[in-house]
Amino acid sequence: MSTNPQDIPLPLTAVDRGGAVFNVRGFGAVGDGTTDDTAAINAAIAAAELVGGTVLFPPVAIGYVVSSTITFPATVSPDMRSPVLDSRSTAVNLPCLVWGSASTVILHLRGQLRAVRTNLSDWTDEGCVGVRIYNAQTCPIAHVQAERFTVGVQMVAASANLLAYCELGCSRLVDNKIGLDLTATGGGANNGCTFSRWRFAVNSGTHTGLSRYGVRITHDGTCTPLNEHLFVGCSFELSGTAITDPTKEVVPVLLEHAWQCTWWNYREEGNYLPGGSAAAAIFVRITNDSQDNEFRAHYGFANVDEQGTKPSSIYFARTTYLTQQARQVFDSGAVWRNAIVADGSSTWSVQRCGIGNSSVATVYAHNAGWTLGSTYLQTTSAAVGVRVDTTAAKRLTVKLNTLAGYGGQVIIRCYDSAGAVLDGSATTYVKTHGGAGVFWSTNYGGVYYSGSNVGAPGLYFVVDAAVAEVWIGVVAGSTGTVRLRSFSVYSVDGASAACDPGFREIAPGANHGTAAPASGTWATGSRIVNVAPSSTAPSAWVCTAGGTPGTWVPYVGAATGITSLPNQATPITIAANQSGYGLDVRNPHASGSGVLIRAGSDSNNSLAVVDAATGGTVRNALFGSGQANLATGGGAVTVGATTNTRAARLKVSGKAEFDSDIHMTAGGGADLATTAVVGFFQVSTCNGTPSGTPTNVVAGCTPMLFDRAAKKWWAYTGGTWLSSPAFT
Repeated sequence: MSTNPQDIPLPLTAVDRGGAVFNVRGFGAVGDGTTDDTAAINAAIAAAELVGGTVLFPPVAIGYVVSSTITFPATVSPDMRSPVLDSRSTAVNLPCLVWGSASTVILHLRGQLRAVRTNLSDWTDEGCVGVRIYNAQTCPIAHVQAERFTVGVQMVAASANLLAYCELGCSRLVDNKIGLDLTATGGGANNGCTFSRWRFAVNSGTHTGLSRYGVRITHDGTCTPLNEHLFVGCSFELSGTAITDPTKEVVPVLLEHAWQCTWWNYREEGNYLPGGSAAAAIFVRITNDSQDNEFRAHYGFANVDEQGTKPSSIYFARTTYLTQQARQVFDSGAVWRNAIVADGSSTWSVQRCGIGNSSVATVYAHNAGWTLGSTYLQTTSAAVGVRVDTTAAKRLTVKLNTLAGYGGQVIIRCYDSAGAVLDGSATTYVKTHGGAGVFWSTNYGGVYYSGSNVGAPGLYFVVDAAVAEVWIGVVAGSTGTVRLRSFSVYSVDGASAACDPGFREIAPGANHGTAAPASGTWATGSRIVNVAPSSTAPSAWVCTAGGTPGTWVPYVGAATGITSLPNQATPITIAANQSGYGLDVRNPHASGSGVLIRAGSDSNNSLAVVDAATGGTVRNALFGSGQANLATGGGAVTVGATTNTRAARLKVSGKAEFDSDIHMTAGGGADLATTAVVGFFQVSTCNGTPSGTPTNVVAGCTPMLFDRAAKKWWAYTGGTWLSSPAFT
């Protein structure tokens, strides 16, 4: 209970000004905190009403005890330098002080009203009001005090009257369930008042099992929304952390019917439940048709529970202003959708992001330490982040979207203009506002850590002029595990800031790895770019059929120098203009190995296939109108039937095998002219008797040679060479 704080001495001339000021002490009030002064006070009010004067409650040590409601007519100014003490029991739920009435208007009067209840209200009946003011217009009210009531101060626009344009300053509202109730009834209009330096507080031991509210703005359903009230420098200290019932709530501002009201530079402190946090609590709840209200916190948070039908309010905290008024320079997107297993099993890459290892400053395209959840990416020992150019953008904000209970911290690694990591152990390169703070660590090759988990407002920080780039990473927070959904970076200066993962991307924005996934669920079209392509490794892997893990095939693309590909469970298709020029390699025949190879129709196009002596066969080689050179490396080549009767040249180094239905001609099927110089059938020759034993002889076939010296044919049959008669 307050005694008499901040009293202002009243000049003697004001006490004796032509009888216009009526001192309650002159009418018998004692003000000793014990004597019932109700009758004396009412007598002073009755005298003042006759002339429209002021009723003065001069300063006393404790206050003036009253046992019933004290009512000041609309023509009388209350000037209470000490409070009245309402001594009624908790069973009585009536106002202590009332100024005016529902049917009258208080116009241009000064006032100061102070009421304290000696028996704490049980907060069950809103009829228990400390100070009620009706229909006040353009009234300067220097001070209002209300303590220990259900409703501390109630300002009512009633009976189609107006309550507006009042200025109320330096008020104290303590231990009330509802500190200030601005309301309208019966078609009244309540708007345009200014409340300066009001303190709304509940002591830590007061009704710890009940909800509490600072300001409520509402009406009875017959009025237009209350509007254009201004609150400046008010403080809300409702001791939410002392509440023992977790089903209760702490709401500093409750707007049920409010338009265009403003809270500037307010102080928010301790208005959240035990076990909760300021970040999770709310400052204002907005319901019904409330709209276009503005909230600016000087200290604390500005979180809003927006339940109204017209969500259009503006809110931010001074300490987080820099985190909200900024230009976005990077957005990770949904990291769990952009992450992909990079080596087939254990390392992960995230599109447009780099992966950090706690022991070194190196940023990797992919690394271990991550697991994928249904809507998050989880780690206990790694970092995911982005490099930001800070040449122009020196003030940055980082925001995280994490699952509740699995928050993350932010790490910041600084580089100079030459790309060297800056050592922050002796020189401070990163600063932030006092509420969050950062500290230096040698982890991750030397970084600054945010002092705590980064909540909804984000982490705002400033880098030194020597810092040319920073790598900003997200790591596990206080719980030891972070479940990250997304993160973003903002330039508070509005300057442009180039971003990259922290390494030179092979394919910007793509996932990087060393193998196709062997686990996880993937969509058709997912792709991993190979960080180490070679003559035996493809440039990428592509998911051609979504699933767990789906079907993945190598992607060669325009790469050159590929001599072989790893074994694949699924056939490979490489196509280039199948109906025109170029190369068309199709799936293997279902019954065996081999592929369909088609040369283009360009007269200058040719095709060479090296079999590397594997023994495999190439089926159905179709040649265009020009020359198509087919050279094998010692393996077998099977050339099937073709309807192309145009001239074609088949050059074989090794063994050529022809199907039984092939008619091999040397002149296109017609006799050669006796003067022909091309179109001849040519076979292998020797110069003398052959003695070698042929190998790889196909069953049913006979090796043959023409002896140029003896001018005869040799045939190998029955294990010996037999000759024909010599040609003459």
